[in-house]
Order: sequence, then structure tokens, then C-alpha cells
Amino acid sequence: MKNKIIITLITALLVSTSAHAINKKYRQQLERSGCTQTSEIQGCDVTKTKEENAKAGFVSPYPTDNITAIKKQKGYCTLTNGGVVDIKGACEFFQTGSYVNVQGKAEENGVHFLAEIDNSKNEGLLIGAGTFDLAKGKLSKNTPLEVSWPNGYILTIKPE
Repeated sequence: MKNKIIITLITALLVSTSAHAINKKYRQQLERSGCTQTSEIQGCDVTKTKEENAKAGFVSPYPTDNITAIKKQKGYCTLTNGGVVDIKGACEFFQTGSYVNVQGKAEENGVHFLAEIDNSKNEGLLIGAGTFDLAKGKLSKNTPLEVSWPNGYILTIKPE
């Protein structure tokens, strides 16, 4: 009986810890390919080079070599769907050219979200809980600090 419990606990620990971080090999693939986790969802191939992915239009528009040099602004974000608040809490955002990156965390449960918005194409990608593609596609701009996706998600940013 004790052996079964020990095996079950070890298995649970191995399964639960492996999903929380990217490993060294995957990070190197992202750096070599010019992909981000978000652009990989959109089709960027981590097995190709930056040049190959750039030709396909998938290399991140953000400068990956000196990302810390970008001044991030702090604010309070609210993510709603159909008038119901899904996430509200502190967020950080920055803009590089026509691209905007927003990262936030829900106050009530710590769930993270990420939005990447391309103002030149009026398109954006919204990812919740780190892995779920909540919304993708053309955006409507209600105000300069509020965007909505066709499926009903609305992201509102209030800068500090």
C-alpha cells in the first residue's frame, strides 16, 4: 500500500512540475528561430532560422536582444467577455512602433493573460492562463486604451 502511495505522489510531482517552465533547449529554439510563444501558436516554426521565419512573416516585431531596454508602463487592466469581467488586475504594457504588448494578472486567482496587438493591421492575439487562445483577429478600438475582438472579449487599460 505504501509503495502505491509513494509511486502516485512521485508521478503527480513529475507531471505537475514539468508544465510550469520552458526548458533550456526550447528557450534556445525560440532565440534561434526569432519566435515567441505567442507567434509559435500563430505558426512560427521554432525549428527554422530567424531568416526563414521572417520570410514567412512570423518573427516577433519586438527586439529580442534588448527587451529590457523597452520602458514598460504600469496600469490596471480589465478583460471582459459579454459584459462579464473575466480578469481584472495589475498589468504592464509597452509599445514598439505599431505593436503593443500587454501582460496582466488577475487579482482574485493569479491567472495571467497576454495580449499582442498590431495597430498597423488592426489585429491582435489574446492568450489567457498562459496557454489558452482566447481571441485572435481584427480589432475594434472603442478608445485608444480599449480594444475588442469579434468574439466579445474587451481589454481595457487604465495607465497609472
